[in-house]
Amino acid sequence: MASGSRRRAATAEKEPCDFCGGWFDPAGLPRHVASCRKEHEDQEQDRIALQRIARREAKRKNKRRKVSQTTDAAEDQFDAPIPDPGPEEQAPSPPPDTAADPDPDEDLPLVQVLPSSWLAPQLPTPIAAEEDGEAPPAPPPATPAAPADPPPANPAPAVPRVPEKDDIRVEYHPASGRGTKISAFGDYQREYPARPPAEGDDKAFAPFNSLEDYQFAEIALDAGLKKPQVDRLLSFIQAGKTGASKVTFETSADVDAAWDKAALYHPPFVKHTFNVNYQGKPQEYDVYVRDMWSWIETVVKEPSLASKWQWDAQKMSKWDENLEEWMPYWEDPSTADKMWEVQTTLQDDGHMDGKPFGIILFADKSKISSFGTQQGYPVVARIANLSDDVRNGTGFGGGRVVGFLPLVKDHPKHHKKTSWVNHKNEVWHTAMSFILQSIETKSQTGVSIVCGDKKIRNLFPFIHILSADYEEQ
Repeated sequence: MASGSRRRAATAEKEPCDFCGGWFDPAGLPRHVASCRKEHEDQEQDRIALQRIARREAKRKNKRRKVSQTTDAAEDQFDAPIPDPGPEEQAPSPPPDTAADPDPDEDLPLVQVLPSSWLAPQLPTPIAAEEDGEAPPAPPPATPAAPADPPPANPAPAVPRVPEKDDIRVEYHPASGRGTKISAFGDYQREYPARPPAEGDDKAFAPFNSLEDYQFAEIALDAGLKKPQVDRLLSFIQAGKTGASKVTFETSADVDAAWDKAALYHPPFVKHTFNVNYQGKPQEYDVYVRDMWSWIETVVKEPSLASKWQWDAQKMSKWDENLEEWMPYWEDPSTADKMWEVQTTLQDDGHMDGKPFGIILFADKSKISSFGTQQGYPVVARIANLSDDVRNGTGFGGGRVVGFLPLVKDHPKHHKKTSWVNHKNEVWHTAMSFILQSIETKSQTGVSIVCGDKKIRNLFPFIHILSADYEEQ
């Protein structure tokens, strides 16, 4: 009796848990309730997640079932045998010299025998030989035959493609005239224009006569060889020259002449001087600029790069199986939102054939360069429409220095003042306007140019990306 009373007293002192229903000491009940609540919430979340997965799987199976039913219906329609007409339904055979026209209201089988007029031209009926000196009666004049109708089209119903995990979708801008394309992840490849066939141009290394000439001139320049040394080296090459050698230089004068011609392929830097006032006093600065559009024209017209361009904006997306939706991503500058917006604006402004031509500019103050007694930091341009292997490469079509911005030296009395920071900002923007001068008007009017694939395109240049230090923003 005493022990039972003690057990009842101990139970009376405990309190129940609202989640599991167990009885616990009041001192430890809060800790247990917190743990029990979390476990309960985790179980509830697991239950909801399982329900979502079940609903998603049911939805996916239902979608596949609909596609399967559509496909089966199409196959049944085309695989069904053509019923033979019964004796009561057979029509009398027409005379041999006439053809029975099918009743347009009659239900025709899915597979029909093509009219003979589609297979071979109608030949005139031969005239029988004369018998007993009498010519056979002339046949009645033939009624002109109506032109044959095209064969009845019975295309199979379009079967919608169910997106699968990691499928890639490419949406081309409506102005391109190309439809959306969906590819399996393993089959996806970026599409570029086909490269035109080579025309057998022997001046691929112009103005040098051959690749060997260019390589020799480059080695002599890098090694800093003087003219007497170049002459001696060339004399050895010419003395031991065989049929396989393609070095055509004979003296250092030939090398110098080739370099002079090569310089014409690269516009020189032009110095522009301008003033920007600070505290009422003009400050003079120099900016060195190379014509950007001349370089762009040379790259666009190059046949060897014809298959490296993206002329229209695109949107890329990848199928997320869990969310069951297309998730956008960006692969290169031609897939960025800005490229799409620019091409849309061109359409809205009436430039139906306009192609957005993006330019990427990099200005880095840490790359200070010296030339003569001047200092500046370079501005490098790259073309956004080119494939990344060309755009980011060091060869033809890669980055090009289009200008040198002036270096504004900090004044000990002013370098921390806001007015001095604004002054440097104004200097940078003024200098940049000289660099962009060659494309400023063309960005509004466009330029029709014959590209490397021999097609004419109307290009509208614009600054796609500008990467610069903070003070130049």
